[in-house]
Amino acid sequence: MKTLRFSIIASLALLLCPGSRVNAQTTWNGTLSGVQSWNLGTNWTPATFPNAAGAVVNLNQDIAATLTVYLNQDITIGTLNFGDANGSHGIGISTGTGTNTLTFDSGISGGTVNLNVIGTGNATQTINTAISVAGTNTLNITGATQRLSTTGTINTNGNDIVLSGNTTATTIWQLSGNVTGGGRIVLNGLGGLLVSGNNTYTGSIIVNKGQGTGNIGSLNLTTGSMRSASLIEINGYLTGGNTQNGGTVMVGSGTGVATNPGQRLTQNVLTLNGGTLNLKGQPGSVAIGLIQDDVATLNVKSGFSYLTIERANNTTGTLLNVTSATRSAGATLFATGANLANAVGGASPEKSPGGSDRSGNAV
Repeated sequence: MKTLRFSIIASLALLLCPGSRVNAQTTWNGTLSGVQSWNLGTNWTPATFPNAAGAVVNLNQDIAATLTVYLNQDITIGTLNFGDANGSHGIGISTGTGTNTLTFDSGISGGTVNLNVIGTGNATQTINTAISVAGTNTLNITGATQRLSTTGTINTNGNDIVLSGNTTATTIWQLSGNVTGGGRIVLNGLGGLLVSGNNTYTGSIIVNKGQGTGNIGSLNLTTGSMRSASLIEINGYLTGGNTQNGGTVMVGSGTGVATNPGQRLTQNVLTLNGGTLNLKGQPGSVAIGLIQDDVATLNVKSGFSYLTIERANNTTGTLLNVTSATRSAGATLFATGANLANAVGGASPEKSPGGSDRSGNAV
């Protein structure tokens, strides 16, 4: 009997061991709107506010009016389902009392955490607090037609952020706050990342998808910079023999007044493995001279990569200044632009490795 009893106790202990837990789900109460508190149990079902690694938070109801949720303390969760169900109202998460951080942590080594922008319509949902990706987790950000705006500092702690979703080439994530730390930012969806401000992010940015038109693409550096990134890599593929698909990086907006002219790209390594790099330039209200991005190393690795360079109004031109360039065997860089023949401060395009001649034909 003692042996049998010991076996039963041991079995129960196995059932209760870490790793077998089910992440608790908490749902925002109905159509509560206005200014509310995250750390108030009666605002949630069940009536305990979510604050635990791995917690699943459903803040994606059909709200009756604009909603602002104050954290009022540091909060940790694993998954945030976020957005107005019908997309007509915006939801904001703000710090409230004190300076507070929204931390994403699965509670599992090598786990995943999720920020899912859910709902129909095209409302913008906003996180105004600092965000931290804790432990060794990958943060997955997904979206469809609604947009995510983040204005606080995002600390990756060396973890990856993967952006995917959306069936059309529109912005999913509007990034206004500074990103710190390393790791990778991987852009997989047609909907892209719009960057504002000068980021200190030191990791790599991998652009896999987001072929767009105008100023739409996977990575939009219109009024912001990723100058400290160790690498920006654009990946793509051909269809029909000459149509470039895959990732698109837009640099400069082509319209408006220059608020941050030049050096929007990484200063370190730029790799073109297919895909498109569009240097649109940035015009000024008065003449502002040459718009220039300095890149230490340019790697051309694909059989066909696409580069366009445009001259914006009130500027003398747009320059991609590369210190060192490498071209893999068989790789081609197809360069085109209205003023491509008028290279300024460097070699003519036909002398650049894997470049083009003055007519824009690949060489």
